[in-house]
Amino acid sequence: MGIVRGVAILALLASAASAADPVLLGSRREGWLEAFRLENLETIARVRLKEKVESVESPADGQRLFVSAPHPQQPEICCALWMLDPHSLRAFAILWPAFRPVLMNNKLFAQRGDDGIEVFDARSLAHLPTLRVPGVYNLTPSPDGRWLFGTRQFPTPGLDIFDLAQFKLTRAIPVEGATQLRGIWLGAQYYLFAPGLPGAGRFWAVDAQAGSLGQQKLVRLGEAACAEPDYEVVAAGDRVAIYSPVRSRSGGAGCIHGGYLLADPATSTVSARLAPELPFVRLVAGPDGKSLYGVTPADTKGAKLIKLDAASGQMSASRTIAADVWNLGIGGLPAEWQGRLDLQAAFQ
Repeated sequence: MGIVRGVAILALLASAASAADPVLLGSRREGWLEAFRLENLETIARVRLKEKVESVESPADGQRLFVSAPHPQQPEICCALWMLDPHSLRAFAILWPAFRPVLMNNKLFAQRGDDGIEVFDARSLAHLPTLRVPGVYNLTPSPDGRWLFGTRQFPTPGLDIFDLAQFKLTRAIPVEGATQLRGIWLGAQYYLFAPGLPGAGRFWAVDAQAGSLGQQKLVRLGEAACAEPDYEVVAAGDRVAIYSPVRSRSGGAGCIHGGYLLADPATSTVSARLAPELPFVRLVAGPDGKSLYGVTPADTKGAKLIKLDAASGQMSASRTIAADVWNLGIGGLPAEWQGRLDLQAAFQ
């Protein structure tokens, strides 16, 4: 276990940040990073990483990448948090064990377990004050960098709000009867979502300054195909896309809704199911929220990478990709990676 505070790594980050067009970053469990053009899903870069890659995060300038993958000292534990310098293609572990890394506003958030939230400056890798809290969270930073929201299930379900100006927990809000909790930002407003009611879910607008939940809003999710369906949420413009991810190849299609719903949490209105024929393993939104990008479960021919118009569910691009466990995100790449399909990183 350990933390590299970044002093020895800073020389690798000395090159000036350059503007980079956003790309779709796809990471594969077998150890690959593949970058796709947002417009047509064309592969524009491919990098061999290492085995058992869980995720890759990149800021908009593409001047560094953060990879979640095992550490040589603890290969049986996933994962360590690695910084990959795209110019030298060398990667250094900065925190292990670590899981659920989140990158926003040039801050990187990660957790070792239930002993706190580690915070790094994503540019310098300086280790910022640790948020000492006994919880394991799904983290959602605010777009302005002021707040960090963490949903938790244990020891009780609830929402914790952290003030990043003071690096402290300011409010812990219990949510009774919530078997799942998800959080999402629509513009400057954070919404808390809790499915679990028969065929319905609940939204609350959250006031970060006051640390309080607004009036509960119910949304209809349709008849559940499972006793306890699983849901994820994605910001799609001024609406929330709600979908049921296929968690494994053996999960059973009869237990999963295809497509997604578009909900307005302020008014409780919800669309008919869009793209119902498409089950998704993962769904993410493009930078402007007008397009959604999804991966379908793999079969003997591979998986499908799909681009959709968020408002209508109409498919605008599709291609076959490798049969593997994929994660998706939006990020940037350096110019020298453009058009390179033969890159290989060294993890030290």
